[in-house]
Amino acid sequence: MFHGLFRTDPEDKERPIVWTTVYVNAAYSRLPQMTERQPLPLLSALIEKEYGERCSQMTQKVTAVALPDEAARHLLVTPGLPSLRILKHYKSSDNKLLQITESFHPGNRFSLTLSMSNFG
Repeated sequence: MFHGLFRTDPEDKERPIVWTTVYVNAAYSRLPQMTERQPLPLLSALIEKEYGERCSQMTQKVTAVALPDEAARHLLVTPGLPSLRILKHYKSSDNKLLQITESFHPGNRFSLTLSMSNFG
């Protein structure tokens, strides 16, 4: 498990916008050290490169929740505020669980735009 992963607002580097906890298969024990040396690649890319396990499926569930204390502390806001919890499961083609991420976004720091065309 990793703690302390958060992103900041690109226009205001002092303003955190998401707090994420990452859970990985115990077989990937070198990942924490790898991410310290290579912070930019996606974990799924590091897992594939280092362990030969390719992520072929990701399931995402978004839920409105009260912001937990730990996330609020790192996001510099009051616990209990409305937020979005985004839970993602990453799996290989043979359905092996590679990683899980749990992210919390304060409600006023998240937006989603979806554009669709050529359907129906």
